[in-house]
Amino acid sequence: MRRRLDQVVIGGLVVLLGLTALLWWVEQIMPPPVMPAQNAPPIPTGTPENWGPFVKAFEHPQDVRQAPIVRTLVDMPMFDPPNEQLLASRRASVEQLYGNAERAFQAGNLAQAKEITRKIIELEPYHQKTIALVKQLEEKTAAQRSQPTPAVGPPGTTAPAATP
Repeated sequence: MRRRLDQVVIGGLVVLLGLTALLWWVEQIMPPPVMPAQNAPPIPTGTPENWGPFVKAFEHPQDVRQAPIVRTLVDMPMFDPPNEQLLASRRASVEQLYGNAERAFQAGNLAQAKEITRKIIELEPYHQKTIALVKQLEEKTAAQRSQPTPAVGPPGTTAPAATP
């Protein structure tokens, strides 16, 4: 019985020594808590009544339009009526150019159609109709390149026969 009691006491002392070492280790690696300065405003708790100086720093203007970032956005030229008119005229010219390119493509004038589509892409890079027309132009020019060109001789003569 006495032996069992000694084992329990020794076990308790080992556990106590281990906890003491653990607490010492935690104290060494953890930074000490930062105490607020003497003149610092109180740290706010969960109620708005004692937020005072903190709320003042984050107050929202009564009229959103008076906020500097909103004024900057509103004053941007994209909201100006002359700029809207410029965009509308640009869209109209792009549509007119697209019509010219489409007519040139249907007439078989691929070089002119390519030149007009280049102009449209410069003005409006994501114009979907033009992108589709460029794909058609590429397909048609690729098809024309793959066709063999007939040999042409002087007028009134036939092309020489290929010798094996």
